[in-house]
Amino acid sequence: MQKSAAIPLPPKATVPFFYKYSSLPTPEHVERLRVIMQEHELYLPSLPLLNDPTDGRPRLASLSEEQMSSFIYTKLVQRSPDLSPAELARERAIIIYNVKLHGTETLLRMLTESLYSELEGYRVYSMSKRYDNLSLWAKYAGDHSGYCLEFVNEGPLFDTARDVMYKDSLRMDVNNPEHTNGFWFFCKRPEWSNEEEVRMVLPRGHGSKVKFDPRWLKRLILGRNISEENEQTIRAWASQRTPTLAVVKARYDAIHQTISRTLGPQPTVPRLRLLIRLRMQLRRGRPERVHIWRLDVLDDRDRRTSASADLSVGNDRACHVRREEFGSVLTDQLVLSRHHASASGVRNHVADAVQESLPEFPRKLPNCLSRLDRI
Repeated sequence: MQKSAAIPLPPKATVPFFYKYSSLPTPEHVERLRVIMQEHELYLPSLPLLNDPTDGRPRLASLSEEQMSSFIYTKLVQRSPDLSPAELARERAIIIYNVKLHGTETLLRMLTESLYSELEGYRVYSMSKRYDNLSLWAKYAGDHSGYCLEFVNEGPLFDTARDVMYKDSLRMDVNNPEHTNGFWFFCKRPEWSNEEEVRMVLPRGHGSKVKFDPRWLKRLILGRNISEENEQTIRAWASQRTPTLAVVKARYDAIHQTISRTLGPQPTVPRLRLLIRLRMQLRRGRPERVHIWRLDVLDDRDRRTSASADLSVGNDRACHVRREEFGSVLTDQLVLSRHHASASGVRNHVADAVQESLPEFPRKLPNCLSRLDRI
């Protein structure tokens, strides 16, 4: 009896990035994304939860009566090694009789059901080689209202990732031990080939969740139709993450009919405006030049916010910044307007005072303060 040739495992995935499309139809799905982003944990579904009923389930090759009888008898010997030669001969005759009675088609169906039951405990994590697959955005990302995760192909977790083969002729020969290498987990029918899938398989007994290094998740791409509420929530989670996660938004190019990535709306970065006025006042009967400063925190429309504060600088006196009114202003972009500024060193007075009161500002602040435009 000639055995069929061994079927090799698909090649290891070598693309630099993997992409996982998902939807956000319920709060539970939103929470699952939070776990991925902040707890660095992936959930791997079992085979019955996959949308393709043939996924991870090999199609068994047809067997003749002789081949079927041989397979059943071999399994009997493996399970019952203590049977005597006479008992084995009797069992062999019973097997041959029943194969003829029930037919190989019925027995092949029984073998298939038994095998599929054994495979239900395996877990599969499916990804794609592309982030711009319109079909996957529609099918798996809630018609562009979900998201797509971008993983970098590095680390021990993704060492097991392999390309999916799209073939319709691969069948498992139960009499060939070389067909037990698990190739079927990486085989799908040709009609699924547009997904360009890469996948990882988790054996039985390893649970449904795996931890990953947060550095392996490089980017999160929001669907172009994502709700404003979900977008704000995801961007907030990304900013709280360590390391921070880049969040971009998919954009549809109607001319080229393709998907591209754009930064989209970004959180407003506060800016500062420094107003300087020169006033003459009497001090101990003598005129003195006093610089009156106002430091404004501007919004994205250059409007003054409640975080603004008044400063006062006169001669060598230090600036005083009321820190509680500024909170944690983080910026090195300064819009500076000048009414009058001629006192030597006044720029450094302000810079030092702001730096002392607001240490979050970068040390290059004095250089920013030197950009004073006369108005």
